[in-house]
Amino acid sequence: VNTRFFSEATEAEEKPKEPKAPAEQILTPRTRTSSHLDDLPVTFADISRAHVAIRDGVVRTKCEKSVFLSEIIGANIYLKPEFRQFTGSFKERGARNAILKLMSKNPEASKRGVIAASAGNHALALAYHGRELGVPVTVVMPTVAPLAKVDKCRKFGARIIIEGSHIGEAKTFAETLVESDKL
Repeated sequence: VNTRFFSEATEAEEKPKEPKAPAEQILTPRTRTSSHLDDLPVTFADISRAHVAIRDGVVRTKCEKSVFLSEIIGANIYLKPEFRQFTGSFKERGARNAILKLMSKNPEASKRGVIAASAGNHALALAYHGRELGVPVTVVMPTVAPLAKVDKCRKFGARIIIEGSHIGEAKTFAETLVESDKL
């Protein structure tokens, strides 16, 4: 538990409320001074770079307002239909970005390939984008992985290894392959 966050939140509740800043200041990353945002592992710049890098390889999906859910919740609720991606999942964004980052930072490593432990959607996304980008993919899947996803990963050209009774065991095995296969 991050006690710093809770203690600062408590202190903030005890202080008199200051007037809110205009919306432009709240939404502009450069104006944020909170140390919490500076400590995050992913920055706004990281997100912007990823957006530009992957835009030619993923479907752009719009946020669509759900009138029904908005009425139930009493707030504006928007849904992003990521099922429209080629593999049916938002996981494509992260998989493509990870492969592209590896290709730009270490072209030799990308020729050796990438590896992941996954029981489904991430495996599919990695296999698909690996094929599209010419990067070999190894996926370690647990025995409980759906056969349809295993078959699709194979059709995308991924090397599939079935290992472990759950994702934790598959991940542990994948980590041993990172060393032995230099992935």
